[in-house]
Amino acid sequence: MLDWCTQTLTSSSMWLQVPIVLGVAVPLCAVVAEYMQRALNFLGAKTYRWFNGEKTRRIRKGE
Repeated sequence: MLDWCTQTLTSSSMWLQVPIVLGVAVPLCAVVAEYMQRALNFLGAKTYRWFNGEKTRRIRKGE
């Protein structure tokens, strides 16, 4: 199946290849970038606490 898809895509003309590749690559990269950003934000928050201690005030329920 994968071989058929790649052979069909490479044998088609360029005006058809570009929208198909961009239609798949751009949304896929956007999803991957979103998860990478969330992971980096989480790691940044953890390392901030490691290097600066627990100086950040945590809001408790009822405050």
